[in-house]
Amino acid sequence: MAIKGLSKPIVADYTANGNQVTYGESYIADHAVEYSVKINSGDKKELYADNQVQESSKGIFTSGDLTLKTSDFEPKLSAKIVGAKTVERTVGEDTVKEVVLDDSQNSTYKGFGIIEEHEIDGVTSYLPVVFPRVVFDIPADAATTRGESIDWQTKEITGTITRSAQVDDKYNHPWKVSPEEGMATEDDAVKYILAVFGSKNTTVQTQTEKAGKAVK
Repeated sequence: MAIKGLSKPIVADYTANGNQVTYGESYIADHAVEYSVKINSGDKKELYADNQVQESSKGIFTSGDLTLKTSDFEPKLSAKIVGAKTVERTVGEDTVKEVVLDDSQNSTYKGFGIIEEHEIDGVTSYLPVVFPRVVFDIPADAATTRGESIDWQTKEITGTITRSAQVDDKYNHPWKVSPEEGMATEDDAVKYILAVFGSKNTTVQTQTEKAGKAVK
C-alpha cells in the first residue's frame, strides 16, 4: 500500500452547544499540494517495582499540529478561515473589497477534511481524513521574484487540532475520523467528508455534480 496523491481540502464552520456539535457552510480550501499532522501527547508514565515495570499508562492525546500547503491562498479564502474582516475602499472610480487583519480578527474553530489517494495491489482508492475541530493560524506571506524560468511557489497555513466537544453514544470528544477503508471514487470521499460535517449548506461540488451541471 502506498499514498500517491492528495486532493480536496475541505473546511466547515464548527459550532458547539454543550456536547452537541454542528457545522455550517463547507467549502474547498484551494488546491492541495501537501499536508502533515504531528500529534502531541502527554508523557507515558511507568511504575517500577521489583526492579521492573509493573504498571504503565499511555500518553494521552493533547493536540495536533496541522500543516497544509496549497497551490495558492487568496485573501478572500484567508478571510473566511482565519476570521478576517472585509471592507470597501474607493480606488479612483472603482470600489475595491479588501481583507483587513487588525484587532478585530477572530479565528474560530473549523472542521477540516482532506482526501488521500492510495494504491493497493494496483487498485486506487480515496481515503477521506477528517479532523473535527481545528483552529487555523494566520498564514505567512512569502514570494520569490520570477527568473528566466518559472519556479512554482505554494502557500502554507498551519493549525492546531483539538478534541471536538461532541459526546454521544458513538463519539467521545473525537479529534480524527476516517472510514475503515478507502472509497472507490474521489466523489465518494467528498460525500463522506460532507456527511461528517452534516453539510446541507455547501459550496463543494463533486466531479459528478460538476459534470451534470455542465451538461445542463
